[in-house]
Amino acid sequence: MNLVKGLQNLLGVSILLTLLAACSNGSSHRTTTETTFPFGAEEVISETDYDGDGHWDTRTIYSFVYNEDLQVTEVTGIYEDDENADGIADSRTINTSTYDPTITAEEIMIKSAVQKVAAPSNNSVFGAVLSHILVEYRSNEVSGEIAEYPNYRREESYTYTDEGKVLSYSYLRFYYNEEDGTLSESYSHTRTKTYDEDGKTIEESDSSSDDNDGDGVLDSSRSTICTMTYDSNGYLTSQSCTRTEDGGDPTVDEMTCTHTYTDGLLTQTTVTETGEQPYTLDFTYNEDGLVATKTKTSDNDVYRLAFTYDSEGRVISYTHRNENDYDGDDILNSVTEYLYTFSYDDSGRITEYSRQYRYDNTPATPEYSSNEIDTHIYSYTESGSVSSYSYTSQNDLDLDGEMDNVTHTRNYEFSYDNGSLVSISYDNEATGDYHEHSTQVLTYQDGLIKTSVWEGDDDNDGIIDDATTTEITYDASGRMSAYVETDYDGNYASVEETQAVALTYNADDTVTGTITTTSYGEGDPEVTTTPVSIDFSANGLPSGGMEFSSGSFSPDYCVTPSAETLLYYYRSDYIEEQSYLININIPKVLGILWNTSSEDN
Repeated sequence: MNLVKGLQNLLGVSILLTLLAACSNGSSHRTTTETTFPFGAEEVISETDYDGDGHWDTRTIYSFVYNEDLQVTEVTGIYEDDENADGIADSRTINTSTYDPTITAEEIMIKSAVQKVAAPSNNSVFGAVLSHILVEYRSNEVSGEIAEYPNYRREESYTYTDEGKVLSYSYLRFYYNEEDGTLSESYSHTRTKTYDEDGKTIEESDSSSDDNDGDGVLDSSRSTICTMTYDSNGYLTSQSCTRTEDGGDPTVDEMTCTHTYTDGLLTQTTVTETGEQPYTLDFTYNEDGLVATKTKTSDNDVYRLAFTYDSEGRVISYTHRNENDYDGDDILNSVTEYLYTFSYDDSGRITEYSRQYRYDNTPATPEYSSNEIDTHIYSYTESGSVSSYSYTSQNDLDLDGEMDNVTHTRNYEFSYDNGSLVSISYDNEATGDYHEHSTQVLTYQDGLIKTSVWEGDDDNDGIIDDATTTEITYDASGRMSAYVETDYDGNYASVEETQAVALTYNADDTVTGTITTTSYGEGDPEVTTTPVSIDFSANGLPSGGMEFSSGSFSPDYCVTPSAETLLYYYRSDYIEEQSYLININIPKVLGILWNTSSEDN
């Protein structure tokens, strides 16, 4: 977690737009509707002088385009380097993204009939991603100035249904000759989906091609088109995939699912695939009609999945067992088991989950070859914030089936005042006499972060080994005017680094200032200065705060088997994550700086 190691370092944090939970109750002195990040800012500029010669070495410029509701529809980031201190960029990267804030895109990190990998994330804090375009310019080797033509360009684009389902995704990549801008190499990849009225995928296509020498003639190409059909219960009955490579004769892969129902419940599915051994899936149900077991049987492998539920229909135990008979002699060669348990509170939040892993490469004997269990326990405040988390890892040293050795524990305790995080206690112990401990205390002024003190004890001997202090100063109008963070070595024995921010709020609704980082070592201190400028002139200066996610916990839970997961039998197919953020309330201007001041963007 970032939070238990001090607050953010302005020159070391990458853009975290997808982690922000923006405040919605702020107001501007122009009564604009700056309800979401970046709160009406049109442009953010930062220039960093690493060597202290008075010339910027790197420059970052963010610009934002809004709709009439002050929702971001486009973000452009320009990142430049000046290696010879002449004030002219020697290299430049331009990254432009567009968004539709009216669409919440359905996650596409799911299995695909034509591509068994996860697709890129298509959601952001601004809404559904419509496009990403990245263009890179390098220095001209002869003139030393930035080249007239780019050397690289990448384009991604999405289209959606009104419900946020992805209709298409395209990825284009180009390499150019920088001398004249002619194409030297290209690659394209496109995926499309078609849905029926129930939202089920009935056709999916995937195509890609390469032009390795930029002559406009494809050197290789691949395409796959799959069509799917379903029965009246919503279960997949067939899938036909036609694959073509380099314009050759197409190959067709067919998959047919034959379903058997008993009293309206699916009890068996036989799956036949081109070039594969047929296999069967057998299902049993509990008295509520929920899947109790799923068994996948093929020649040499058996997958056995078992589920139990609470009164709300949530999975409270999930067992995944894989039995292997490698040589087909009806004698098991290995057994792998994962056993999960889950507990929930009245609000549906995970309060405890455990995962036990057992492996046996000699199933004929009673002992396991490996046996270990991880347990995670969570508690929450009435408002839903995480108040504690503990993790315990145990193993079975003598492999008799009983856990008898704790190898690792980790514990967090969080306390709040009127919903604001005010303290954290952290302990981390592991085998080998390892025990680290840290604490953090935060204070607030008018609901916004004022100070933070983090102290770390690497060996839990009661002596502080590292510390970080942060103090934010506000002006008479409640706006952040200064920010100072100091990193100490030892029990406050020496200063390792300081970072100081000074801001001025101007009459033209711009904010200007500097970020000064001073690093201390054996020689003279190294000072890095970054002037910053934020332009709010079009929409007015924002006031108030925003929730900034400084960390998160992501407990596992098991999804309930459904028609969509009919053919899934791997362990991870049913495990997903909840997410609980650890938020602090910070000034909006600081939130903009934290998310736009990295030299690594």
